[in-house]
Amino acid sequence: MNDRLTSGHEPLDTVLGGGLPANAISLIMGRPGSGKTILAQQYVFRNATPERPSIYFATVSEPLEKIVRFGQGLDFFDRTAIGTSVFYEDLGAKVSQNGLTGVTEQITTAIKERRPGLIVIDSFKALHAFADSHAEFRRFLHELSGRLGAFPVASLWVGEYEDAEIGSMPEFAVADAILDLTTARQYYREALQLGPKNAPAAFTGFARTYTDEQIVDLASSLAAQPTAQGYWKLGQLQESVASNGEAIAAYRRSLQIDAKFQPAQDALHRLSKGSAQ
Repeated sequence: MNDRLTSGHEPLDTVLGGGLPANAISLIMGRPGSGKTILAQQYVFRNATPERPSIYFATVSEPLEKIVRFGQGLDFFDRTAIGTSVFYEDLGAKVSQNGLTGVTEQITTAIKERRPGLIVIDSFKALHAFADSHAEFRRFLHELSGRLGAFPVASLWVGEYEDAEIGSMPEFAVADAILDLTTARQYYREALQLGPKNAPAAFTGFARTYTDEQIVDLASSLAAQPTAQGYWKLGQLQESVASNGEAIAAYRRSLQIDAKFQPAQDALHRLSKGSAQ
């Protein structure tokens, strides 16, 4: 049995020593647009089998339909796997009605019925809003991690965490591994400033190749189904690799589709203002 959970993206798996730890809890963190959901879904399809399926749980950060629709335009998305080796479930209704207890119950039921090899909870950070106190959230963590530990299943908890929250949020103490996509991109930005001779090659190679592949995948999906939000995300990715001209074009395309899409307006204003200085 492989003791590593692979993404199928060789530069990332190499940086991670062969992959994330299997049968463990890993946190995927990063800012909006950093590719957390894309990467989580890539792990889902890479590791799913009919005998040990993958289950993707959406909470209240983004609608489940939106997550699935966005994934459909990516190369790794296999429509034939849906309902056989890949399952999507909505935790939003359960947590809204029954709180964190409902989350634990639904995940436990899914594990017993489907016996998955991998589960994803996106966004895990959003669940904090349903705890009345830090103590209640810690109890929820203890109960959930205990139930996950009783079954050989890998877990990816996805969230828009900042670096400063690593030391303050209790889920980081529970996690066996932390994958920070924002940090990976920061390595690339620093590498651009240092120049090719002084750049940290391993991290630069991962950040660049992974982000470039995201850009290609997203651009392909937008060609078939253009959306304002999609082009805004494309602009975010292009900014992260210092392609500001392409980012500006993506933000403008976003506003052609929806002139009132505020994130694209803000991003275009910020980049235009920076280039004018």
